[in-house]
Amino acid sequence: MYIKAAIKPAVELELIHVDDTVGSALKIIDDKDLLSLPVVSGKKFIGMLSKRYVYQTFFEMDESKEAFLNRPVSDFMRTKIPTLDDTNRVEDAIGFFIRSPYPFIPVVDENEDFVGIITRKAVMERYEQIFKSEFPRFFIYSFDHKGKLSKIIDIINRYDGDIKNIALMDAGVLGLKEIFLSVQSDQIDKIIENLKSNNFEVKM
Repeated sequence: MYIKAAIKPAVELELIHVDDTVGSALKIIDDKDLLSLPVVSGKKFIGMLSKRYVYQTFFEMDESKEAFLNRPVSDFMRTKIPTLDDTNRVEDAIGFFIRSPYPFIPVVDENEDFVGIITRKAVMERYEQIFKSEFPRFFIYSFDHKGKLSKIIDIINRYDGDIKNIALMDAGVLGLKEIFLSVQSDQIDKIIENLKSNNFEVKM
C-alpha cells in the first residue's frame, strides 16, 4: 500500500515560510487548533514549527513578548526532520511514527519538492480499511505457509466465496504466520469447517 493514497496534499495545508514571524505562525496554529506547522521555502520542505517548543522557548528567554513574536520562524523551527518519498509504502510511515515523536511526516517527490504530509491518523485509517469489514473475518495460523495460501483460496472458491481482504503477517512466534481474511459467502460456516478439517487453525 503506497502512501500516495494517504497523503494530505500541500495545497490543502496551512504552510509557513522561513521568514514569517513567530507571531503570525502562532496565530495560524491557534486559529486552526494545530500543534505544529510545516515550514517551506518555495517548493522545498525546510522544517517544522512546534507550538509547544515555541512557548517553552519563550518562557526560558529573557525577552519581551513583542520582540519574541517578531522573530523569524527560522529561529525556532526544527530542521532535521526525515522525509518520505511519495513512492514509499505506508509500512515505512508506521516505522517512522514508532521511532519518532513528530505528528506528521513530510512527503517529497523525485525532485525533492514538498508534496504534502502523512499523519498518524491517516496511517491508522488506511489499516482500518483493511481490517474493518462488513463481511465475516477470520484468522488462520500456520507455521508452514508454503503452498497453504493456494489451498485456502481453493477451499474458499469451492463454496463460491469472494475474498474482500487478505493480509499475511508475522504472528510474533518464530516461524508462525497469521493470515487475515475477510470473505463474502453464503456458506461461511462450511468454509470454516472445511478449513479446520484440512488442519488449518482458524479463529474468528
